[in-house]
Amino acid sequence: MKVAEILKKKLSELIENEINFDANENLFDKGLTSIQFIQLLAFLEESFSINISDAELIFSNLDTINKLITVINSKMHENL
Repeated sequence: MKVAEILKKKLSELIENEINFDANENLFDKGLTSIQFIQLLAFLEESFSINISDAELIFSNLDTINKLITVINSKMHENL
């Protein structure tokens, strides 16, 4: 399963609604709360064996699917 598909599936679970996510749309505008955001990050860290530091936890840098994919891919390459 692609990273985008995994993200969309988890976001639908967290928001408890089947939402059609645009990859560049602000996730908080779609109903994601700050608590759900932290849950999403914990899920991503575990699922992709990455670590997102506290210094990187800036909502505006992680507020779309595309931005999250960029961070995930970057972190996965760091682990190689």
